[in-house]
Amino acid sequence: MGEIMRNSSEAAFLALRRDADEVVRLRARALDVLARRRALAFSGFGDLLDHVLPMDPDGERRVARALNLPHAHLSGLRASELDPASVPSEALTALARAVGLDRDAFTVLLTRDHARFAAERGLVGTRTLEEKSTLIDGVATAWRRAEMDDASDY
Repeated sequence: MGEIMRNSSEAAFLALRRDADEVVRLRARALDVLARRRALAFSGFGDLLDHVLPMDPDGERRVARALNLPHAHLSGLRASELDPASVPSEALTALARAVGLDRDAFTVLLTRDHARFAAERGLVGTRTLEEKSTLIDGVATAWRRAEMDDASDY
């Protein structure tokens, strides 16, 4: 019985390790892409993700698991088929930080993607501004929380 538990614990650990390693590779790809092209040159967050996320679906799933983000959300964001306003701010922030974006560039890229979805839904005026404000406020709060939790500053 103990051997079975040890093997399953070891397998779970190795799976977590593979997921974390994929995020490390994601960061390296993102740094390489952002060294050649500034973040604001991308049409939106989805466009950037399409350039830095793993090409293979298994790698994309590992990133999603490591960041505690449903794979459907990650692939939808990548394909620019999902309004970022429909994704929890904490998950978006974790993804942006994993990619190495600063908060200002991240906010601009998210706003571009969201504006496109708002236009497609025919939203104008006050409702669009309210949604944009909610998205930006949520991300700003999640970003501040993540900064407080980040032990790399010590």
